[in-house]
Amino acid sequence: MTVGKFTAVLLGGAVGVGAGTALLLPVFHQESILGPAMGVLIWVCLVTILGYAWVFPALKETGYAFTNRIMSITLLRLFMGIALIFVLYYLFPKDIIPLVVLFFFYYSAGLAFEIFQLLCNLRDISK
Repeated sequence: MTVGKFTAVLLGGAVGVGAGTALLLPVFHQESILGPAMGVLIWVCLVTILGYAWVFPALKETGYAFTNRIMSITLLRLFMGIALIFVLYYLFPKDIIPLVVLFFFYYSAGLAFEIFQLLCNLRDISK
């Protein structure tokens, strides 16, 4: 899957997840965090798209290019995720628990989709 198609599918899924979040937050009396939750969703989408765009060209390279790119983007995501959690804690100290839970849900969903697509691309290349 090309980066453009990946972006389109990811953004389509993010719209669905965002709509689900917007419908579920009032049920749990957390409508006050809808804005920050959508900001976190956008952040996760951008990081996922940039990560895929960084790793995708290395699929056809030889040697350790793919592994090096995977490890570098994973480390970058780790540090950016920690920084985001600290920023959320600084800006929304009373609502940090639901925001962190949403962050890990969004992050896990985006990462699982990215890994699935990379594995599909690797399978197509290995044939």
